[in-house]
Amino acid sequence: MTSLLGLFRQNKDETRAVEAVLARVDRQQEVVRIEVERTLIRFNSRLSVRRNAVVVAKPPALRSELQAGGFVRFKVPGEPRKEIRLEVATPHFNLTSNQPVFLCKLPGAFAPPSQRKSERFDTSRFQNLRLVLPGHEHLRILDIAEHGCRVLTPYPHPHERLARAKPIGDGAVQMGKNVCVQMAVVTPRTYSGREVGFSFSLDPGGDNRKLLQHLLRSLEKVQRESMRSERSGRS
Repeated sequence: MTSLLGLFRQNKDETRAVEAVLARVDRQQEVVRIEVERTLIRFNSRLSVRRNAVVVAKPPALRSELQAGGFVRFKVPGEPRKEIRLEVATPHFNLTSNQPVFLCKLPGAFAPPSQRKSERFDTSRFQNLRLVLPGHEHLRILDIAEHGCRVLTPYPHPHERLARAKPIGDGAVQMGKNVCVQMAVVTPRTYSGREVGFSFSLDPGGDNRKLLQHLLRSLEKVQRESMRSERSGRS
């Protein structure tokens, strides 16, 4: 059984390890991929450690989504199994150079790894991206990932029409009028109001995987361009 003294030493060692990682990222000006928790927002940024705070360069487009008391996280460069989770202290701050940043508290430990297997991308602005299922009208896709999507349904109680964990065959993701990604199986998993989260597996035939990957790369490019952060200053 670990003694209290031993546990204290372990915690202190981990705190030092986290501080060393942050110091290295700062010193080498490494680019990290920041994820704002509980959102679909991710962006590349640089950070610096100043006066017991972590200063993170902020995309000008990032506004109300960032809140004091919220959290952001990133994978340690070169060590993707390790993640650092930062509590936001000041969501909006300008350096003397007038560069927008946000300030976070120094963390005392590495974060538990995220359970997310692949990145999701917000598609709510697109009206022509639909999930097509037999016996249902085309459902607008709100976000999508490599193995699933979330849609808006017209049903007040969607679980009555789309039973949880019941596989549906012959589904497809329709992109515009002419492009269709065929699915082998689509399975309802989660419900929130009129929204339903699905997992899916692709039909192995044709160009289905290629088309889906092209869509995801395009969505990532759009996201990167809309959430481009400036380099963190040294003020």
